[in-house]
Order: sequence, then structure tokens, then C-alpha cells
Amino acid sequence: MSDFGARFKQVRKTAGQSQEDVAALMGVSRVAVSHYESGRNFPATEQLIDFCRETGTSLDWLLLGRQPEGVYERRIHDLPEGLKLYVLEALILAERVSQSLPAQFLAPPTAKNYVAFSEYLTKLSEQAVIK
Repeated sequence: MSDFGARFKQVRKTAGQSQEDVAALMGVSRVAVSHYESGRNFPATEQLIDFCRETGTSLDWLLLGRQPEGVYERRIHDLPEGLKLYVLEALILAERVSQSLPAQFLAPPTAKNYVAFSEYLTKLSEQAVIK
């Protein structure tokens, strides 16, 4: 089970919700929720946001295993909603990459795209925070 999956399951159980309850909230099947918990699959960003709002969970904690205490996390929370979604999607991508093959085994085009996308999001978030 992935760290994300374990945290997802923990939040669901702490909230007293069944996999069926979470599936209904997220608009997916119970099997999909089971796959999230086992680390076989990952939910869409909008579904994660709905899940976090419903359960009162920090998205930073669910994705990264840490509470939003540092400067970086506060910056994400201060971003406009549209930009925040892009940054959160980048964090999800980073989580997926970290759970897959080591970075040195990524195909060069994939690694190049990932780096370019990360740099782009960094610039956008810096501009949004400076305002």
C-alpha cells in the first residue's frame, strides 16, 4: 500500500465512512476507492479536493504526509483557486513519479516534460504570491 493510500484509508475510517460512502461522494465505484487505498490508482484532483473538504482533511497531509505549516504550504493555500489547482496537480504528478520507477529510469522526454512543467508552475506560483 502506498503512503497516499494508507493516509486515504485512514481518513476514510476516521471519518466513519465506508468505501461505498466515499465512492458516492467522489462519483466513482467502490472498487476505485479500494484501488486508491491500495495504491493501484490515484483519484482526479477535483475528487481529492471534494474528499478533503468533506472529511476536513488537509490536502497537503493527504498527498505529502505533512500538515500545511511551512512557507511553501502557506504559499499554495494563498494562491488563487485556478492556479492552486495546477500546483496541486503538479504535486499529484510528483507523488505518482515518486511511487513509480526511480527518476533515472524515466524516458528523457518524460523527464524533460516533468522538469519543464515544474519550472513553469514555480514561476506562476511565485508571480501569484508576489502580488
